[in-house]
Amino acid sequence: MGFLQSALSGLKKDEDFKAEEKSRRIQKILDDREKSIHERNLERFQENRRQEAIKKKMEKINLEQSSGSLFGNFHPDKNIFTEKKNILHVKNSALKSKNKLKKQLFFK
Repeated sequence: MGFLQSALSGLKKDEDFKAEEKSRRIQKILDDREKSIHERNLERFQENRRQEAIKKKMEKINLEQSSGSLFGNFHPDKNIFTEKKNILHVKNSALKSKNKLKKQLFFK
């Protein structure tokens, strides 16, 4: 019973939404008919200009984010490439060990 009621209420909401959307479209058409062609063209031009400004801002934001993640410094205080010890000159302590188990872990 609960499923049927929820399905019916969902259908009712969909119908109400469609009716409201249709009334908005009709009202917009009526408003457009009252305006002159110059007013409609002006509104269209302003809307296009606004959309272009939004696109430019989004492109700028996307470019900043992508360049920041690719070329940005994640930890500006610490440079990971300048270390005090060179890892190639550090002796491997596992090879010096007398424990054979440790040797087998690294070399088979």
